[in-house]
Amino acid sequence: MKTDPSDRALRRPFLRELFRNNGWNFLLAAISTVLLAGVNLVLSHFLAMFVDLLSGKEDALPLSTLVLLSAALIAATVLIALLSYVSAPRFYARAMRQYKDYAFLRLTEKSIAAFQREGTAAYLSALTTMRPRSKPAISSSSSSS
Repeated sequence: MKTDPSDRALRRPFLRELFRNNGWNFLLAAISTVLLAGVNLVLSHFLAMFVDLLSGKEDALPLSTLVLLSAALIAATVLIALLSYVSAPRFYARAMRQYKDYAFLRLTEKSIAAFQREGTAAYLSALTTMRPRSKPAISSSSSSS
């Protein structure tokens, strides 16, 4: 299904807002995702090396070497996961905030007559589709007074 070129032109500034002053967060989140995928591939190779050692294959690496390599892999995984843990939520939070601010700015620029001519579903969809997942509120009523 092809989109209308005028629709793409209308979406372009909104998409641009997702990445405005947010490039480093996006880059770090993307790099950490790719690196974690690479770690998963290396992990499967490590498992194969351990199976080779346990099966008595002659050219298998010694256990001490495999343990050291595994420790290095665990350390790398922790560092990459921390990078992802920090960068991805920052990217998402800033992107959503900028998107909503821009959408609200565009809405406030319109006149009431423009709203009467157009359907409101598009505006509601633009403001509600990109919302952060809410965290459960901690109730203070459970503490005794």
